[in-house]
Amino acid sequence: GVTIEAARFYGVYDHKGNQIADTGDFHPDGDYDDRRVLYTAIRTGVHYLSAGTGDSRKRRFKLAVRAMHDRCTDGPGTSCAVTVGGAVEGAIELDGDRDWYRRLPNADDIRVRHLLSHSAGLGDYPCTMRFRVRMVWRAIRRGGRFEPEELIGFIGRKPRYPAGRGYAYTDAGYLVLGRVIEAAAGRPYYDLLRERILEPHGLDEIGLQDRSALPGITPGYTRGARNLRDDGTMKFDPSSEWTGGGLTTNPTMLAEFHGALAEGRIVRPESLDAMLAGGWRDPARPDWHYGFGLFVYDGGASFGHGGRWPGYRTHVRHYAASGVTVAVQTNRDGRLDLQAVVDRIVSSLASDNETAVASR
Repeated sequence: GVTIEAARFYGVYDHKGNQIADTGDFHPDGDYDDRRVLYTAIRTGVHYLSAGTGDSRKRRFKLAVRAMHDRCTDGPGTSCAVTVGGAVEGAIELDGDRDWYRRLPNADDIRVRHLLSHSAGLGDYPCTMRFRVRMVWRAIRRGGRFEPEELIGFIGRKPRYPAGRGYAYTDAGYLVLGRVIEAAAGRPYYDLLRERILEPHGLDEIGLQDRSALPGITPGYTRGARNLRDDGTMKFDPSSEWTGGGLTTNPTMLAEFHGALAEGRIVRPESLDAMLAGGWRDPARPDWHYGFGLFVYDGGASFGHGGRWPGYRTHVRHYAASGVTVAVQTNRDGRLDLQAVVDRIVSSLASDNETAVASR
């Protein structure tokens, strides 16, 4: 038998990513402290122990694996190979837990370009009943952010389509991408974003959603109800969004960023060309597709993105021919066609230009 202790223990999995029965210790109220499970291997093979940290800022935890004849080295990782009889081989991975990735649909076929273009075949967590139940439970108990692996874990294991052969917008896919970025760089995503994008380009009014109560945030309204509590927190902890969005901004910052992107100041012009050209095309919708991080319209004549959060809506679009970028935001949700608002602004600007030319 092997006793496993962790701040947040999720279960034991076989090499195919299937959870072994009766090894999970998940509690919907978010109380994972001092949880432990006794597991005895009944057949030879590699069994993966999945756990997470109780401190999202440190992203470290201690996983203790004790066996009759040996034990793993305690460390910030989460995997040990366990053979029949409970003997332990090897040491815990120092690079941390990657076992959740094996359980993703299309795990062997997904590439970064698929994650960037929402063409990996992954589902998304907001539409799942399991996520909604957990979210309501945590809202009632006033707190508790979701770790990226938790949100990724809500999506089903059945792929929506083969990797690279379809499109379905998924924040969960961008959470996977965030973990890829941190693994490749060896540094926190928000630090990289701040150092490489925000600070060099003077985007100082863009805030990071790295805490439960966001400073200086304007209250939003969902069906007429204010989304901020008296202490500034929201029912759904905004720090959970991370690389699925994870930023506060305003129309000025959106316009400046997309203008800088179009001018080759954020990435090289050839990289922007790749962003616009990438992604899967739906033959039935030739007028638009999702590239690498951008909605692309009419073959690249314009590009942009939308955003939504309970109580807020955003839409931004850059027009290549004129160099104009239009960004609009509102602090209420519901039936709001922000693209129509953008179209009216662009039409008004075109009319003003025509009037100015005629008066010369």
